[in-house]
Amino acid sequence: MQKVHLKISAVKDRNDSIHQIRYEDLSSNGSIYENFFVNTIADYQEIEALCKSIFDLVTFSTQKKISNDDLVEIRNKCSLLSSLLFGKKIHQLTNILFKDERIQYLILDIDDELSNIPWENISLNKQFLWEKFYIGRILKVDGADASLCNQSQKCSSDNEFKMWIVANPTNDLKKASLEAKELSNIIKPLSNIGLYLDTEVKVNQFKEDIRSNWQIFHFAGHVAYKKSSVIKAGIELSDDFIFSDDVISLSDSTELPGLIFINACHSAHSQVVNVEMVNLAKAFIQGKPKHFIGTFCELHDSQAKDFAVHFYKRLLLEKMTVAESLYHARRLLYLKKNIACLNYVMYGDPDFSYIPVASTKEPPKPFVVKLKHISLIVLIAVVSYIVFICLDRHTEKKTSPVVYVKNEYLVENDIWTSKELNLAIMIDKKLKNKDDILALHSISQYIGEMYKRVKLVERVHIDLLIEEYERFQKGLIDPQKGEKISLKPVDIFVYMSTITDMNQKIALMKMFYYKDGLNFALPDVEIKPGRITLQEKYLAKPIISKIKEKYPIRGLISKIKDDIIHINIGTAVGVGTGMKFNVINNKIVLKVKYVEESKSHAEVIVGKAMSIKKGWKVCEVNE
Repeated sequence: MQKVHLKISAVKDRNDSIHQIRYEDLSSNGSIYENFFVNTIADYQEIEALCKSIFDLVTFSTQKKISNDDLVEIRNKCSLLSSLLFGKKIHQLTNILFKDERIQYLILDIDDELSNIPWENISLNKQFLWEKFYIGRILKVDGADASLCNQSQKCSSDNEFKMWIVANPTNDLKKASLEAKELSNIIKPLSNIGLYLDTEVKVNQFKEDIRSNWQIFHFAGHVAYKKSSVIKAGIELSDDFIFSDDVISLSDSTELPGLIFINACHSAHSQVVNVEMVNLAKAFIQGKPKHFIGTFCELHDSQAKDFAVHFYKRLLLEKMTVAESLYHARRLLYLKKNIACLNYVMYGDPDFSYIPVASTKEPPKPFVVKLKHISLIVLIAVVSYIVFICLDRHTEKKTSPVVYVKNEYLVENDIWTSKELNLAIMIDKKLKNKDDILALHSISQYIGEMYKRVKLVERVHIDLLIEEYERFQKGLIDPQKGEKISLKPVDIFVYMSTITDMNQKIALMKMFYYKDGLNFALPDVEIKPGRITLQEKYLAKPIISKIKEKYPIRGLISKIKDDIIHINIGTAVGVGTGMKFNVINNKIVLKVKYVEESKSHAEVIVGKAMSIKKGWKVCEVNE
């Protein structure tokens, strides 16, 4: 693994206008072309106008669903921005950065005047820069480098780790409150993190509480602006604003949290409607936290929620670095054609983890090429079985039979109808190549996002599963509910690794069914060179096909009305419009016309509707 430290400086002319941008490689390996080069800018205002156009498109994405044409347009604009920024050197720079597969982390050391350029989104080799590298920025503030890796601020031990969430203090952003709730659900089971959540915070309280030695501070709400001699940005609290100059004053006397995430509009941008302002990013960075995350432009609260949830899952559950976590959050939004992922920027060391991965005393045994890794599967089965038994013993026994909620779509003691399947994907911990790990994560994420039949359980490594079991054994209590922390049972485990065979990268996968103890190797699939996002469907196919074979979607006919057949299953178990179902023991085929979360409406495409009766079983047609 290598880091490239690229210093980007603005060179001004006599009129104090930027006329050149200087690029210098500060990396130990000196990988950038000729160590440094200078690109002369004919008209810097053209770059500013193009950046504004990109931000306008990102803002526009908060108002409607983005089409493929919109994605092409924004990528073309980002490609044009690359040409303006790098000039004639763009091809040499692209060749060096993209041909050296060892380069995974990119540090952008940027002058203040150039901080509004979305460097992460420039397009080289038909890829956004963030698609290729884990990126972090270092900002030069008032002529001096504001190093965000403050040596005086050390990572606390696990039992001291504290996170403060301030969400929707103005009480007008419902999705910000939901964001806090979902983040709380992620963090509460982690016994090594102390979570503090506030929804009503006043200015004086904020100034006092920010001094409490937090590792992470997350804000979900509004950023607003006040005009005086300069435009000042501030986060809006319950009674007033904390402005950028207040933050600077606080940072002079207070050690700021390690990670500061201001999940609000314009929280990292230095210009609003062409007026210079003292922005929050610059103010917080002067206090030298380890990391600051903010946004360039407007942000819808539902997009902000999705991004934050994906980010913290990777950072705290999967123990990834900050930049890795940002990459996955960006990518998951981008898969949904949500270009709000282009809105975020991070200042700080990209190769830093807030939750260190626990080291093992003994190295793991080699992963056998033919996937005869039975000992791991047995261990998973044993742990899962023990957890299941423990949960069963701690649950109050009921003498009456199980009865599902009574309505027209559910029946008593129904063992035929499909339920949600929980899938845990675990990646071989011995893998060191980041590209291999990313490829396997991509398979996992594709399944979680695109195949609604399963619920992806956040257990990437077996040690996390064992940690959960240990937490249960200790009888830890949910502080909100006063109940013991329970574990979600896992129906299917998939274990993944990679090998290189005859210069081909092969993904190896093994599947284990918890209920019946069956385990078997899935067909090997080649990970081809190029963008992994274009291969996800092909790479995930062996897993999805096997799940469909083992667990076809099944349901019951609950009502027949005006030739419309009602089925008691919906999107919650993976039913989609156009899906076909066989009526069991009858030569009748149904096709879904309309689907809701827990029910579907279908029409008969083979056979006669008049012969169908309520309660008949249906099963998915595997095409």
